[in-house]
Amino acid sequence: STFLGNRPALLRFSTKFMDLGERDVADLRVWYQPSVGSDWTVQETVVDHAGHQIWIDVHHFSNYSVAWFF
Repeated sequence: STFLGNRPALLRFSTKFMDLGERDVADLRVWYQPSVGSDWTVQETVVDHAGHQIWIDVHHFSNYSVAWFF
């Protein structure tokens, strides 16, 4: 099921206080899992270095996570 009017919601994560070690925030992506036990897939992720945020548009509730993209 999708959100009312099929309009996406913005799912935003702050990266300001993340301990990234030697990694670059540009290597982070939002991942999506359509159902428990299924494979995770990387999503088109916007990285805002200056604003310390990453985000995606989502069209429904589901499992989302932030992880490194290799």
